[in-house]
Amino acid sequence: MPAYRDLKFALRILTKQPGFSLMVIGMLGLGIAGASAIFSLYNGLFLAPLPFPEAERLVDLDEVAPKWNLEFVGIAYEDFHVWRNQNQTFEGMAVWDDESFNLSGLERPERVEGARVTHDLLAVLRIRPALGRGFLAEEDRPGGAKVALIGYGLWQRIFGGKQDVLGQKLQLNSESYTVVGVLPLEAVLPARAELWIPLALSTEEFRGWYLNGVGRLKADASIGQARDDLTRIHRGMIETRQVNEITSPKLLPLRERYLGNLRLVTMVLLAAVAVVLLIACVNIAGLMLARGAVRTRELGIRAALGASRGRLVRQLLTESLVLSVAGGVLGVALGSAALKSLITIMPDQLPRWVRFSLDTRFLLFSIGVSVTAAVLFGLWPALEASRVDVRGALHDASARTSASAGEGGA
Repeated sequence: MPAYRDLKFALRILTKQPGFSLMVIGMLGLGIAGASAIFSLYNGLFLAPLPFPEAERLVDLDEVAPKWNLEFVGIAYEDFHVWRNQNQTFEGMAVWDDESFNLSGLERPERVEGARVTHDLLAVLRIRPALGRGFLAEEDRPGGAKVALIGYGLWQRIFGGKQDVLGQKLQLNSESYTVVGVLPLEAVLPARAELWIPLALSTEEFRGWYLNGVGRLKADASIGQARDDLTRIHRGMIETRQVNEITSPKLLPLRERYLGNLRLVTMVLLAAVAVVLLIACVNIAGLMLARGAVRTRELGIRAALGASRGRLVRQLLTESLVLSVAGGVLGVALGSAALKSLITIMPDQLPRWVRFSLDTRFLLFSIGVSVTAAVLFGLWPALEASRVDVRGALHDASARTSASAGEGGA
């Protein structure tokens, strides 16, 4: 098995030069560590799937006010009500208002982050309660029943995950609410809400722009068509609601709305670590060239014994690959530690669906970087070192042997 022999010989050669091997592995490990850590950030932010079925059809809903120089002003409930009833491009849409609640009536009171939501938010996100049911349409009206959905974490933390939580009474801001369901772990929107209650608003009074929204497009609708659709509806309301001259609907892919401001930063960081890794490979290539020059005699003798140039190149590339794999393992270990440090300084406003994990994409990236690095710093030195002068190498070996014999005879 030629490949096994190449690997065995490469390991023997590299272990005989521990200083050189450790230096190359260390340089490469540091370069791969930076690349793997930043790729993990990019992967978690922009490549990992969102925790919703057919998440590519979800769009963030908002309003923009160019006259006020505001890119996001929130949604007026009156606008949302008409959008939802008259649009032709959405399967459904929902809005919510973030709110904190004083939760009492239990063993100890606490402040809980929550949200007032329209009854159809679960349907738009296509998630089902882990226990119980969602809100009914009649509960999402002024004077409707005071009911609540509690988050999975809150259920575990306060109620111990007990099934009899349904029907329990909660005191929220001194008002009594009945628990009708438990949200699943996938209920990560609204981002920080551990508890939902119905929004229960009417359209009779204008309250301003403050709501957050999400919509699910129909299968055959694009975000551009949806934007035109809502703009048409919005402009048609100006005669009866002159404030609609101030704003226009603003639609963005869900990921772009919450994470788009981080895309340029992560791309710049990826480019920076790629340059650092390239510099490391160039430096290692220089070391490999110098090492190849020292091994001219050894390679010449092997060529004289019948080893082809391709055979020599393969052997030298195998040595580079061994070094690269070792550097890759070190780089992944260091990169994982660096990733944990980077996460601690990430913005607190990141959505809960963002997960930074060492998944299949990370594994493939690490393997690809290691193999590419082996080619970058190994191929040129291998080609240069394989251009051996067999006659010169044999003459040099003969001269060394004669000199040694002469010294012995003296």
